[in-house]
Amino acid sequence: MDHYATRIQNIRHDILETTTKAGLDDIKRETEALERALAEHVSDSKSVGYERRRINEDMALLYRLIGAKYSTFAEQRFHFSGKPVPRALSQTDPDHHHGSTTSQSARGNSRRPGQAAKAPDRSPAPSAVSGLCRKKATLHPTAPHTEIAAVEDSVVVFGSPSSSIHGHNIRHSVLIAQCHGPVFLHDVCDAVIEVKCHQLRCRGLKRTTIRAQVSSGVVVIEECSQLRIATPPSSDAGVDTGVDTSVHVDDFSWPTRDSPSPHFAYINHTQFPSLDWARSAADGPIAYPSPFP
Repeated sequence: MDHYATRIQNIRHDILETTTKAGLDDIKRETEALERALAEHVSDSKSVGYERRRINEDMALLYRLIGAKYSTFAEQRFHFSGKPVPRALSQTDPDHHHGSTTSQSARGNSRRPGQAAKAPDRSPAPSAVSGLCRKKATLHPTAPHTEIAAVEDSVVVFGSPSSSIHGHNIRHSVLIAQCHGPVFLHDVCDAVIEVKCHQLRCRGLKRTTIRAQVSSGVVVIEECSQLRIATPPSSDAGVDTGVDTSVHVDDFSWPTRDSPSPHFAYINHTQFPSLDWARSAADGPIAYPSPFP
């Protein structure tokens, strides 16, 4: 079974790292082949009940990860590029030297008869917050992707959802995020995070408490320690909402399920600190020491 466990671990890694739908198609076929091989192994061996259950859970998780990844490819992708900077006309420019009134940039924009004009690049630049210290910022993203970097002793609140979020180098801060797609967090410590998204991946998080509502049902962590993870209640004022808010944490740094991972702990949603103060605080400077719970 060690061989199969290694293959499952490798497939999980490949799912998260692939950047093309064709690559994900290959991974899905590999997963289906592994499922058939495991089915033959179970039928030919005297596997105990818990081993069969573990195999079923591992395969179900792989298919959930694949489904979540396919949904991210279904969203429209944007490619950002900077606008060209026209070259300044110098005294040594041949046209300038000869007194020509036609600039270099005008010649560069000329086209042959019948050639369609090139549409100007109007790709939106990604929204970003960087270098925030002892401040609160409320974001209303205007671009599909949002980056949050170098945040310390601060509060970042999403007033409207982004399509994807990348947060890194965040220390002793509060993040309240909402996202239609994936959220990737890394190099975060001593933080409180409330996130609602489709897919959540965390790497290098330390001493951080997360309340996660993840529609894919999976939170992937790697190289993390002292994480506390809560999920919203499945009922509101005693009335069942009919929505399964539970999440499964997949720890890439603890591949076995024979014993619980020491890198995180599930907590009840009532143990998650109230962030009403963070929501109600005005944008701008925060009193220091910051009023974190």
